[in-house]
Amino acid sequence: MTRDDSRWQVRVVLTHDEMAIHVDVPLDAEAEATGRLVRWPSVNVLAYHFPMIADEGRNQAFDLALTQAVAHFKERHGGTPPRVLDIGSGSGLLAMMAARAGAMEVRGCSV
Repeated sequence: MTRDDSRWQVRVVLTHDEMAIHVDVPLDAEAEATGRLVRWPSVNVLAYHFPMIADEGRNQAFDLALTQAVAHFKERHGGTPPRVLDIGSGSGLLAMMAARAGAMEVRGCSV
């Protein structure tokens, strides 16, 4: 945990192979009280991401679909890889899968 401007925060790091996403998550009592964030075990995170990240069957299906979609795009566009926009990126897992599958550029956005 780090301290920044009198607020405690936790650095969450999502990694796969050589890719990594670093997110500094503030420890926000208000967000935790409203249920938007939960403390696990001592880190504020979006609780609904855990089941999705842990679902190997779901993730393997998405990974296969993204790999096939990128390959299909490249075949139809003379080898040029696609640009991918992951709307509702959340944890960024699917964006990282698209990057690993060979997308030229991947952007993720969440609200």
